Amino acid sequence: MGDSKSSPEEKSGSHTGPARILGLPMWGGISAIAAIVSVVVAIVVAWPRSTSRPDSLGSSPRLELDDVQVHPKISERHNLPSFSDQIYFSLRNTGNQLAIITGLKLQVQQFAQMPECYSSGSLGTTGWSTVGLPGSPSTGEVVTVPVSQQVAPDSADKFEVSIHVSRTARGIHIYRLQSWVIYDKQVALKAGYLLASLPVEPQDGGYYWTREDQADPGRLKPFTADLQSLSHCLIANSKRLRAILSLPGDRSAGLASLPATLAFRY
Repeated sequence: MGDSKSSPEEKSGSHTGPARILGLPMWGGISAIAAIVSVVVAIVVAWPRSTSRPDSLGSSPRLELDDVQVHPKISERHNLPSFSDQIYFSLRNTGNQLAIITGLKLQVQQFAQMPECYSSGSLGTTGWSTVGLPGSPSTGEVVTVPVSQQVAPDSADKFEVSIHVSRTARGIHIYRLQSWVIYDKQVALKAGYLLASLPVEPQDGGYYWTREDQADPGRLKPFTADLQSLSHCLIANSKRLRAILSLPGDRSAGLASLPATLAFRY
């Protein structure tokens, strides 16, 4: 009986497997297969992370701030003048769901109170206010303003908030406030800093020392018998203004123009 001859593959213990199917040497094939499996596993693991982030798909409201403007306003309520600052927020909803704005959070960062040094005309009462800022706030004190506003998906909107100072407050109050727009179940959108002057913005005459006053202090003699004491009061107010207005924040055109008019020497 003739001996059956084994093929070279059988003698070496080789068999048909993935490496042979791929046309690769056995050990090199195993390495290549392991690399392919690793890549596939990496893709499977990474895929849910890239698809499950709500912000990347816009699957929730997402407000972005376009602009903030501050404007002083004098109106009339119950036959009395009412003074306030109107703050206008321009927003854009880049998500694909309705954004419901529920409030505006204001936190006092800096505060300056300016007494009236002499009277060149009465301001009258500040009238009634619906949302009042504290007359003597502490740093970090928070005021929340209720807001009811909706911003449709992929659209822009604008809303305004009126802030006042208490009727019992004396002098002029300048606030530097940090603000947040609250929406979508307490999500807080940073809206930056703003400066508000209440009940009105300080005017030349009674509140601060100007370059004209410094050049000719005698122009104030009709208002006082003690020019030196008056000048000290006005110069102190100018320094308060310089300190708070030198800080960054959105403000009215009137407040923005004040620093150029201030003086600090008698």
